[in-house]
Amino acid sequence: MKGEDKFLIKRNKFYKFLSLASFAGTIAVSSVYYKENTPNAYEIKVFDKAVAYVKADENALKQIAKINNELENRFKSTNFKDSIFVFNSKVNEDYLIDDKLLEKSIIQNGGIEVEAFSMLCDGKEIAIIASQMEGKEALDKVANYYASKNGVNIKESNVKNKITYEKKKTLLKDVDDVDKVKERIIEVNSKLKKPLLVIEFKGTSQSTKNISPETIIKSSNSILEGQSQIENQGKYGEKIVLKEITMQNNNIIDSKVISEKVTIPPVNKVILKGTKSNEDKDKTASTSFVSPSRGTISSNFGMRWGRMHEGLDIAANLGEPIYAALDGTVTYSGWASGYGNLIKLKHNDGIETYYGHCSKLLVSEGQKVKKGEKIAEVGSTGNSTGPHLHFEIRINGVPKDPTKYLNDIKNK
Repeated sequence: MKGEDKFLIKRNKFYKFLSLASFAGTIAVSSVYYKENTPNAYEIKVFDKAVAYVKADENALKQIAKINNELENRFKSTNFKDSIFVFNSKVNEDYLIDDKLLEKSIIQNGGIEVEAFSMLCDGKEIAIIASQMEGKEALDKVANYYASKNGVNIKESNVKNKITYEKKKTLLKDVDDVDKVKERIIEVNSKLKKPLLVIEFKGTSQSTKNISPETIIKSSNSILEGQSQIENQGKYGEKIVLKEITMQNNNIIDSKVISEKVTIPPVNKVILKGTKSNEDKDKTASTSFVSPSRGTISSNFGMRWGRMHEGLDIAANLGEPIYAALDGTVTYSGWASGYGNLIKLKHNDGIETYYGHCSKLLVSEGQKVKKGEKIAEVGSTGNSTGPHLHFEIRINGVPKDPTKYLNDIKNK
């Protein structure tokens, strides 16, 4: 390369005394050639060794300045100002590298010697680092890695091993960065039964926990003694739990609750326990029912088609009368899923009767009716395959077999 072709830049001096604009102007003046000889690249040399070619533009110069500053900040005892040089050059574009790869090329290929530190764990070298500060930063990152995996916010940490540092002259390419040191320690720890390095740290962990509902038992004189009924299933609540956690690497060695804050209160489960005497039971059993229809039983109470059939089906002609089985009060008269047109009657002693699939409803809610009074007409509404009455007897909400209470019902 001709002497007038190259523009030697000692980087520190250049960026201290020249602006990028003045440098670009200098290049322009010193590069007036025929088109085929016009420089298109910067040749980057470390000492006398070419390590890279980059596109000749302002971005490349900025990148070189940035690399220089970063290296001098990391290796304060090493002088880089007489190491890296920039020359004008004409090369095939295939030889150009991206500005972002320039630092790696300088480090790996430049052969620059630096004064670094050997990082020792219990006397054994585990890394070569630029400074003791970077060693401490790597250890902090290891602790933060383990803490993050377990949802812990670190308050304090200490290394259980003896960590020391010794000055060491080495090639720049052999110096580890902080992340590489962190990853190496974590990887080695995961493979050894006894970890290479142990970091103990304390911190806090916050989590949301369910609160189980309490079960409350209440007495009810409307339910027979020995029986029970769920009044409220209850509902889980939520609370925020703050814990103080002590860990060694990835292992929790101590945990204690600092505080708990209820965010959603639980709803208690309520069970009604029957206190109704056996005399009342006998009274219910001896209550005289009348048949709600003149028809014939077509399907009995009990399991049917793999599910519970909670009443009797009494086959009858469309429009035939349906009668109240006992004196009572109408609690429902209208459409209900599955039942079609439905009437519910409430009687004494916790007894209810249901009349389903009606074609016509003749009573309304709140109305009082007498035993044997016509309240509806037979139909086939809802889930029904033909005219019939679906009749249920419920005592304290529990379905009972109507045939045990009806003496005048006709069987098949």
